[in-house]
Amino acid sequence: MKKVKYIIIVPILLVMVFLLVVRNSTSVYNQMSPPYMGYSRTLNESKEKGFFKFEVVADKPTLILDSTHKLSITSAWIENTWEGQVLVFGKTPPHKNNDSYQLIVNLNIIGSAHNPYYYFFRSHDLDTFNHIYCHRIDTIVVPIYRELTDELPDKKDRVAFDSIIFIKK
Repeated sequence: MKKVKYIIIVPILLVMVFLLVVRNSTSVYNQMSPPYMGYSRTLNESKEKGFFKFEVVADKPTLILDSTHKLSITSAWIENTWEGQVLVFGKTPPHKNNDSYQLIVNLNIIGSAHNPYYYFFRSHDLDTFNHIYCHRIDTIVVPIYRELTDELPDKKDRVAFDSIIFIKK
């Protein structure tokens, strides 16, 4: 009977010790995935987490894309890039990169769903939420592309339909 107790208790104790050691560490065994690049969804979230640098304004707050679609910028700001890590146990604070920045833009797209064109905000599909890594933060030029397919051509073959310039507010 004593052997049975030890056979049951010892593995349970070993698992508990292993979990306690791994829980408070960022060891390889505790990582669910590689680090991921993060971005804030709202201006308040960016300020709360300490990534916010400043707000920016666009030279064209409203842009008519075609006869059926209009684009308006609801908010835009610059924040530091940051990365996070998903762990099995515990939580790590995000790591802020002080030398790297990203432009976050919230858009309002007004128009009907029936449109033969695909629009791209720099190299991303045009969406109501966009984030773009940038090296310059004083003046940022974002080209807008219009294509008939859902893929952008090679860089050498791209022609910008229009562009938006963001400057510090």
